[in-house]
Amino acid sequence: MNSMNEPSGIFALIMAIAVVAPYLSDFLGVPVVASMTLIGILLGPHVLGILEPNTLIQFVGSLGLIYVFFSAGTEVNVGILRKRTKPVLVFGLLTFFIPFFSGIAFGLALFDQKIVSAILLGAFFASSGSLVIQPILRSDLLSRESAEVAHGGASVSRILVAFVVFFAGIAFPEGGILPAMKTAGLVAAYFVGLYLILPRLASIVIRKTRAQGSIDAVFILFLIFASATLGPYAGVPGYIGAFFAGFLVAPAFSSSKSIASRIDLLGDSLFLPFLLVFIGASADFSLIPSIPMAVALVAGSALCGLGSKLLAAFIAGKFLGYSRADRGLLFGFSSTFAAFSLAIASVAGSTGFFDQPLVNGAIILVILSSMASSVAARNSGSSILLEKTQEHRLPPSVGERIMVALSKPGSAHNLMELGIALHRRESASPLFPLAIISETEAGDESRQHAESMLAAAIIQGASSQISVIPISRVEINVAQGILDSAAEHGVDTIIIGWNRPPRLANAFFGSIIDQIVNGGNHMVLVARTVVPFAASHIVAFLPSFCDRHEGFPRAVMALNAISGKSQAKLHILTLAGQGKRLAQALKAGGYTAQIQTIELETWKDTSKAIRQLPSGSKLFAIFSARPSEPSWHPAIERLPHRIGEEFPDSNLLMIYMANSTEPREKRETEIAITLPAAPNSFSDILGNALLRGNVRVNMKHGAIADGIFELVSSAFPFDRKLSGRFGAKFTEIVQRQPIEIQPGVVLIHDRVDGIESPIVCFGSHRQGFRISLLEKPVKVIILIFVPEQESPEEHLAFLGEIAHLFKEKDLANRLIYAEKPEDILQPHFEM
Repeated sequence: MNSMNEPSGIFALIMAIAVVAPYLSDFLGVPVVASMTLIGILLGPHVLGILEPNTLIQFVGSLGLIYVFFSAGTEVNVGILRKRTKPVLVFGLLTFFIPFFSGIAFGLALFDQKIVSAILLGAFFASSGSLVIQPILRSDLLSRESAEVAHGGASVSRILVAFVVFFAGIAFPEGGILPAMKTAGLVAAYFVGLYLILPRLASIVIRKTRAQGSIDAVFILFLIFASATLGPYAGVPGYIGAFFAGFLVAPAFSSSKSIASRIDLLGDSLFLPFLLVFIGASADFSLIPSIPMAVALVAGSALCGLGSKLLAAFIAGKFLGYSRADRGLLFGFSSTFAAFSLAIASVAGSTGFFDQPLVNGAIILVILSSMASSVAARNSGSSILLEKTQEHRLPPSVGERIMVALSKPGSAHNLMELGIALHRRESASPLFPLAIISETEAGDESRQHAESMLAAAIIQGASSQISVIPISRVEINVAQGILDSAAEHGVDTIIIGWNRPPRLANAFFGSIIDQIVNGGNHMVLVARTVVPFAASHIVAFLPSFCDRHEGFPRAVMALNAISGKSQAKLHILTLAGQGKRLAQALKAGGYTAQIQTIELETWKDTSKAIRQLPSGSKLFAIFSARPSEPSWHPAIERLPHRIGEEFPDSNLLMIYMANSTEPREKRETEIAITLPAAPNSFSDILGNALLRGNVRVNMKHGAIADGIFELVSSAFPFDRKLSGRFGAKFTEIVQRQPIEIQPGVVLIHDRVDGIESPIVCFGSHRQGFRISLLEKPVKVIILIFVPEQESPEEHLAFLGEIAHLFKEKDLANRLIYAEKPEDILQPHFEM
């Protein structure tokens, strides 16, 4: 067959491979690295003859080599090494030295290799250990100690491998891979220069550029390839420079997931496919001299590569006191020979230190190890999950540490109501309303918008006698900001709103919620709030065997809290044969209300079953595991889309069950905002407002713009220009995004230069101002001007005092029915 030589055709074919390979990997149960290499072998000149390892593939593949070494450097996790120093060092040294010396012996004894070739073969055997098997495991297994130790140990092994590859050429300068010792000073200057420059440049770029732009990612790519380009001038191979660059910029990557994701997208979809296909197409198995030699090569590679990793995991696991399942996780994480291993084999082959049979053996080992490590990791994970389900569980609890992520004023009130409903009255833990300001939108208006939502949340919590800790932070990645806040405050439940229709079949909630669900162990409640959380019927969708999920009891308690608030009847929809057991599981989990069970033949029958239920308002609750968990079902992921379209006027709640019930540490520095007990706050705030003439009662304006301008003018009576600017700005805010702290009461606030303390203005209108976005007319307007230098904590604490006035002193009615401003201070006010 004639091979393809047209550049556009080659590029199209490689991109097609990049699309097909993940599906083939899912089918075979192996990482994409193995499937892409296998496709390269099949399409190469020695099988189908469609692709030749020509100049184009080799050129882009060489860029892929730089990217793979860089990516390996970024995977080095120093944090785990610091966290679990002893076990990581024990396993890291064992998982390096046992395969390393096995590889040297294998190369010297069976293949009569030169010493430098044998050393590089040992480095290849020690180079396994990759993150490619993480997607097949549950996220709580990834945070298990044995998984973290395996990840950290692989990082240690990877660093040692890079050192071996680097110093092999110095010890054997005739090899021509690396510089002789006479250039050691230049080499040292190169590494010191990178150490001093790269982290600072990366940090500056990440801080100063727009998160959604391309300049930041392009600049990081420039740093990668510039480091690789300058390396040979100092006597350092480009790929070693890229590895060191990845190691140096890894901390910056961890703080900017958006940049890392864009670079990973480019590397994994362009550079890496070309490299793997090039390696596969270059493989020539006909050069193996005989069948016995081929058998010896495959068996020896498997024994020395996988056997030595298994031995290292066994010894380390025994020494660290791990169970058999945890030792399996050690092996599964550390035995995958992935792109980094292939890159080392490619370097050794291109420089003549590996002959073609050894390169072929490396490719075979990559494919075999992918299968073996995936099976080992899956089996170990299943064993651990089985052990956990058989362990004695602590009594389920809900409402211990709840975080409510707020982003839209229209849904903020109902999301807080949901959080309050889940919060147990006897719990001493506060509620955590959170507003994330995207760094791309950071500015005065975004900050003001976030603080307004938090102010309303504070007052809403105070009205329910629940202490509140408001959180506001600026983040590049909104989802990561939510997860980081949850970790910092020991949160076990996250509530987040879903306000937009799905865009992709596999990610209907959008990337933010997908990242939150897959990025932590929390119970996550994704809520579409159309009306307040009160319904006469709750329709719960329970997938098969969800009662065996460790987070099921807590999810049941959450459902019980919601139904208890509305006194709703529960209808559970499940597949045939599951109803009776799931109803019993609900009762055993603490559900106290009446339950009706409806069994379906398939999930496609849900619409028909729902329409046969009694009339009345309905709340839909869908129990779901995370993808890759045993009780996860793809049909459940599609239900929110269907229900959202067919029942647009009903609330929808997606409950992702927690996959870890371990208690989280509570921060000692938390200061909750509750109804303050300060006796002077009432007279101080209102007294100052009255003294300054900032209280207007029974206003007669027909338009809210006029009322706002009157209040602003009372705050700045001698600056009409400033009054006009704030009057127009506040009018636009109240008409576009009004924040109600209670029905009929609107709060607007902003920061102002040149004032030393907050200025509060109160205005009332008995008939109320009509605003299209609010159901009830606005009868009370609160304007707050705070000093520019006031911290968010001080500002939100002051808003807590305002909440106290409206809750405990009935300030809204005092303002509405007062005949003159001074009436609001009367101790016994009569309406």
